[in-house]
Amino acid sequence: MASQSDLELIDGEVLVASLQTEMYAQSTNIIVNIIAKIIAAIATLFGCKRWGKLTITNRRVVIEQHQKMLYCFDAKATFSTLMPTAIASVDYGFVAQLLCFCPKYMFAIATNSGVVYGFVLKGGRNQAMEITNATLNTLLSNR
Repeated sequence: MASQSDLELIDGEVLVASLQTEMYAQSTNIIVNIIAKIIAAIATLFGCKRWGKLTITNRRVVIEQHQKMLYCFDAKATFSTLMPTAIASVDYGFVAQLLCFCPKYMFAIATNSGVVYGFVLKGGRNQAMEITNATLNTLLSNR
């Protein structure tokens, strides 16, 4: 599951997993996703794009959130580094939409301060299990 990341690793740090996802549709609710797709389409017409990246190493979890304006200007970038002791829970879940035709898997990290970072996964159950296991292995090896 580990892929090339532009995150600069510190000494002794190993890339465990990396995941990039769109930041508009972060819900398993089909109505919210439809509204989010409409907003994303309008935003694309005006050159706005939002995306996020989750990078897991053997020592930390890094969450990046980016937004571009007019197709090329960086409008916003937020980087959050979570140390293993700051993570309260790691969850993944499944919701079937439109009966069973549109399954969605979500991965979430909850911090001790109450912030929850959610990602909609496109790779299905295997990707959900891989990213969850990678995060849990990082947590367990650093506690």
